[in-house]
This record gives sequence, C-alpha cells and structure tokens, in this order.
Amino acid sequence: MVDLPLAHSATLVDRWLTAQGRTGVIAGSEPLSREDVVGLICANGGTGEGLDLSFRNLNSADLSGLKLKGAVLRGADLGYADLQDCDLFGADLRESDLFRADLRGAFLMRANLEGAYLLAARISAQTELGSVQWGEGYISEWERMGLYDNALSTYRQLHVWYKNRGYSDLAGEFLYREWVCRRRAAWARTAQGLNWRKPWLLFKPDNWQALLHFLFLLSFEALFGYGERPFRICIVASVVIVSFAVFYFFCPDSAGVGSGDILSRVWGCFYFSLVSFTTLGYGGWVDHPSAWARGVGGIESFIGLFITAMFLVTFTRKWSR
Repeated sequence: MVDLPLAHSATLVDRWLTAQGRTGVIAGSEPLSREDVVGLICANGGTGEGLDLSFRNLNSADLSGLKLKGAVLRGADLGYADLQDCDLFGADLRESDLFRADLRGAFLMRANLEGAYLLAARISAQTELGSVQWGEGYISEWERMGLYDNALSTYRQLHVWYKNRGYSDLAGEFLYREWVCRRRAAWARTAQGLNWRKPWLLFKPDNWQALLHFLFLLSFEALFGYGERPFRICIVASVVIVSFAVFYFFCPDSAGVGSGDILSRVWGCFYFSLVSFTTLGYGGWVDHPSAWARGVGGIESFIGLFITAMFLVTFTRKWSR
C-alpha cells in the first residue's frame, strides 16, 4: 500500500487509485470495492473524516461495518450498497443515490441526507437517524421531480421510523409531506384530464372524481395542515369572522346587528359575527336582529362549531402524542 501525504482529499483519492492502477474507477466505469475504500481510509490517516468520495461509483459495494464518520459522499451512487452497521456519523450524503441500500444498523446521526434518494432503502429499528439533516421543508428529491409514488413510499417509511422511536415532531413532518404528495398527485391526475378546448371532458367520471379528491385534500391542507398545522385554523377562524362581519355591514337588511355612527355599526357587526361564530349568545348588545340576520348567524354558528371542534381535536392530537 502506498502512503500518500494528506493533501486535499479528492486529490488523495485520485492519486491513491492511480497508484493502485484503478484507472477504471477514476473514470467511473468501475465501482469502488470494499478493499478500495479500506485502503483510502488508511491513506487518509485511518479515518473517514473528510474523505472525499463525492459522485463516486459505490454501487453494490460492501461497506458494512466501516468507519466513515464525517466522510463526504455527496452525489455518490450507493444503490444496493451494503451499509449495515456502518458508522456514517456526520457524513455528507446530500443527493446520494441510496436506492435499495441496506441501512440496517447504520449510524447516521447528524448526517446530511438532503436530497438523498432513499426509495426502498432497508431501514431497521437499529438504524440511527436522530438529528439527520433533511433539508428545508423535509422535501425529498422524488417529490421535487414529480415522482409522487416514490416520494410517498419514502415519507411513509421515515414517518414510521420516527414515530416508533418517539420523534413525534419529525414523524409529523413526514406525515404532512405524505399528504402534500397525495394532494399533488391528485392535481396531476386532474390536470391530465383537463382540456381547455374540450371543457366537457371534465365531467367524465374519472376526471371529476380526481378534481373532487384534489379539492378535498386542498381544503384540509389549508384548514389545518392535515392535522400537523393546528394554528392554521386560527387564521381560518379569523377570516370567517371578519368576512361575515363585512357581509353584515354592507347588507341593507341588517336591522339590530349594528346601528348608529360608522364606528358603532362596525363594532356591532363584528360583535354579531364573533358571538355567532362562537355560539356564546348575543346578550343585550344586539337588539332583535332581523330574521335574515338570525338565519345567516345560524349558518356562521354551524361553521364556527365545526372549526372549533376541528381545532380542539387537532391541537389535542398533536400535543398529546
């Protein structure tokens, strides 16, 4: 084995491979073997820290049990690789291909997996994914590419792992992304059936059912974020109260809802909308509102009961798990 000075790690890797006559690996036509990686770790001072294997071909490589703590594997092809019990603490795995990689027992704490392709990767209870960096919004590359089935599979697997290990917040984030993918997939199916030159095609059973499914998911996302964004309901409630108050203010038949000068009328309409929404009762502030106002107030009360119940259920579910 040739001992090389610890220069820039990428230079070290190429020089070491050249010295070993592994020109095919340098060109990318051959994958790195376990012996290659072990030799590179030795040449790097016996540690994987800073070892730059970015964009290298490690497809199907046996890396089980190796110490690759802090290694740079950005964009590396690790498809089908055996990473069982591999120490990847703090490793840079951004945009790496981990398709069907065996990660059982792998130690990935504080690793950077932003944009990594994890479809069908084997993850067990012994795999350590604590403090992993998933990138802003926890969005996988599959979702960015519009491959929603692949993204759903990845999110579902990560949701189960984090849920079983007690990381409730992270489990919720991946559950949220799973539902967002469902909504985007529903829109993709809807868009396929749309033809602005032939709008009647929307009434085909498959097309309008896909549209209804999309609208259903979109409304639930906007209302409470599929159970993971309970405070969105507060925004929705505020919008409903203000909207009904404006409606009462500009409707000519709003006797008893608000009277007097403009400021008094604004306050009266807001009060009527607020107590209708919360179903608290109007008290003495509203003097015999018209039948029309009572009818609209009843509709607002029904909406308010639904939104309040949804907030209580969502809030309790999120903070008690």
